[in-house]
Amino acid sequence: MFLLSSTTIDNFRFQSINPTEDDINSDNYPDPPEHITHKPYDSTEQYLETQFQLLRADCILPVRGAVRAYRDGVVEDNEMTMYTNVCTSFHQDH
Repeated sequence: MFLLSSTTIDNFRFQSINPTEDDINSDNYPDPPEHITHKPYDSTEQYLETQFQLLRADCILPVRGAVRAYRDGVVEDNEMTMYTNVCTSFHQDH
């Protein structure tokens, strides 16, 4: 059996690209890290982590906003397309 250490769980390489239920429903979505442009990153690892988190936020935040707007009933008919009979499959490595 493969056990994940706390270091592994925090490692972006093991974080799902797909939004989790918490990503969509949580009241507090963490702010993505700042894209550093005025100095070098401390390490390649920090650079990769930052780029991953920024890309993930770019993908998740619009979906999160759309789901919340739909649930709150503040979506105009022409602002969103609703697909029915759609299934999603999420692969979980851990």
